[in-house]
Amino acid sequence: MNKLKISAVLFALPPLVIMFAVLRPGWIVKILAKRSPDAPLNILITAEYDRITSKYGKRGVRYAIIEAGHIGQNILLQSEAMGLGAGIVGAFNDEKVRQVVNIPPNHEPLLILPVGYKTEGL
Repeated sequence: MNKLKISAVLFALPPLVIMFAVLRPGWIVKILAKRSPDAPLNILITAEYDRITSKYGKRGVRYAIIEAGHIGQNILLQSEAMGLGAGIVGAFNDEKVRQVVNIPPNHEPLLILPVGYKTEGL
């Protein structure tokens, strides 16, 4: 499988690390293996569990998931404020995401947020 080129930005929220990967259109169909809307902006949020669990123990996984939800919510709210549409994709195969997007092995993919222009009637 060909790997797609991405632009990635790491945001460190010690001890949590969230990776935002901004992906080119077309990649989501390769990950989900089905027909899916192809937004012009797709954001992948990952967490580095080892880093957060080193400080908070097993509860660190929960904290990472909570923070990913907060980040996703803020992206959805800001998209709406800008007149854009956004959604959340959580049903994906983690290993397929790793292969297609080529994220670091210590990052766990949590959310995919497609962002784009709203479609009439949706």
